[in-house]
Amino acid sequence: MVIHLKKLNLFNPKKLSLSNPIIRYAQNPILAPNQVNAVWQKPKWQVVTVHNAGVTTLGDETIMLFRSHLRCGISVLGLARSKNGVDNWKIHPAPVLKPATENDDFAPNADIDQLIQNESGGVEDPRIMKFGDEYAITYSAYHGAVKNRVRVSLAFTKDFIHFTRFGPVLDRDMR
Repeated sequence: MVIHLKKLNLFNPKKLSLSNPIIRYAQNPILAPNQVNAVWQKPKWQVVTVHNAGVTTLGDETIMLFRSHLRCGISVLGLARSKNGVDNWKIHPAPVLKPATENDDFAPNADIDQLIQNESGGVEDPRIMKFGDEYAITYSAYHGAVKNRVRVSLAFTKDFIHFTRFGPVLDRDMR
């Protein structure tokens, strides 16, 4: 990320300190709902929010998994790619991680029915970590029928398009 900041003339070590470890980008937001809605044109994919993203690099691109709330209230994760991590985001044509269905890929021994129920209220707040040639994504999975049932869940990907779901990392509600 420092390389991207230097290219954009945003890296100023004099402004960074332990008590001020973040530089706010003056042109925030770097991705907004109107940009997503211009790409996700199906009425069912129209969003009201874009926020709380997880970011990493893949090759020479910055990858952003962003949280969006659809107009129906369900939350999904979208994918955007940028060369510099600040602008010219290329948005994938549909959400990449939605509440699970039987058609998704699951880890061996995953309790598929329970996993589908656990995500029925939406998926949110991705965090990304690279392991070898794969990326682990943790995210909040919301149960659609049980109030305040939120489970931190895990999925793996190599390309940010195809995900293998492992389900909750703990058998504990996080709310």
